[in-house]
Amino acid sequence: RPPRSTLFPYTTLFRSANSRYTIAVGAIERQSGQFSSYSEAGANLVVVAPSNGGFDSITTSGVGSDCLDNFGGTSAACPIVAGVVALVLEANPNLGWRDVQGVLINSAFKNDPLNADWTTNGAGLEVNHNYGFGRVDAEQAVAMAETWTNLEGEESVDSGTISVNTPIPDNDINNPVVSTFDVTEAITVEYVDIYFNANDHTFGGDLVVTLTSPSGTESRLAESRTLAVTYDNWRFGSVRHWGESSDGEWSLSVADEIGGDTGNFVSWRIVFHGVRECTSQQFRDGNGICQDCVDCATCSGTATNCESCNDPLVLSNNACIAACPAGTFNNNGVCTACEGCATCSGTATNCESCDDPLVLSDNTCIAACPAGTFNNNGVCTACEGCA
Repeated sequence: RPPRSTLFPYTTLFRSANSRYTIAVGAIERQSGQFSSYSEAGANLVVVAPSNGGFDSITTSGVGSDCLDNFGGTSAACPIVAGVVALVLEANPNLGWRDVQGVLINSAFKNDPLNADWTTNGAGLEVNHNYGFGRVDAEQAVAMAETWTNLEGEESVDSGTISVNTPIPDNDINNPVVSTFDVTEAITVEYVDIYFNANDHTFGGDLVVTLTSPSGTESRLAESRTLAVTYDNWRFGSVRHWGESSDGEWSLSVADEIGGDTGNFVSWRIVFHGVRECTSQQFRDGNGICQDCVDCATCSGTATNCESCNDPLVLSNNACIAACPAGTFNNNGVCTACEGCATCSGTATNCESCDDPLVLSDNTCIAACPAGTFNNNGVCTACEGCA
């Protein structure tokens, strides 16, 4: 991670950067692709962009007709990302603000691949506290935007306040206070808000705060530092869990890394934002809302447009019924048309009866009974003592 600093606090200590409506951007050196010395790490970083560092800077326009060749800082990185967003929206003006973030996240380039902080989250996305999901990639972002399917309507799941009221062991980084919360509502996560309260701690800068998802992805929300800070229901934000499911046990770990000050882990609250995951017995309506299927095991489009049925019902013409109609057979719960038969069973060509004037012979419908048999009400029956 970038070095700790009293001048540049961890990105999750910036209130505006903790908003899910904000695209938090870090800076990397244009030549090396590694984080710039002034760029801060954080769980809310979405992407990074090139800026100054080492012996290189950014060239840009200045006031009037002047050009500058010594521009840098996150003041250079952020406008680069803003320019990419403009190209993305030009390619697809129908994108919403959440879609733009999704495009940036899924199209980002993995810079500095040897950096030890890279990890793969529960949705298969590579993410890094130093770099977010990587360096912004204008070409890939525009290409992805052109075929992007807009996200469904946003929903949220709120834990409410979780009381902990436990003393945090002083100067003991290996002995954190851990509180867990089991989420039973499934949201495909885009952003997580964590409200953290340790307001009686005499120096909040001692604390290391880490959120862990059910899939094991960690979001380091705060590092210890010499910066004085009070965590009084402070809202941390994390984008590192993009694409993961909210379902399962989440934990918040709080440790004190520097001696001399004490206090309690008082409480916390977690809010998930994203798209609700429909259950197998639900479908997503035209407004993106999960609705229950009616008389179906699974359905799509409407509540009665069945895709599968609960045993012993069978599926026929997208409806669940008690038995397959004539001319079809039960093919693993789905009524399938017979082939060349009036009725059949087991397979489409294993006939049980035939349409007139055909007759049934050895489970096949034919035009006339073969020698040695006679037409017995549509079924070829063997002669007895006759040729």
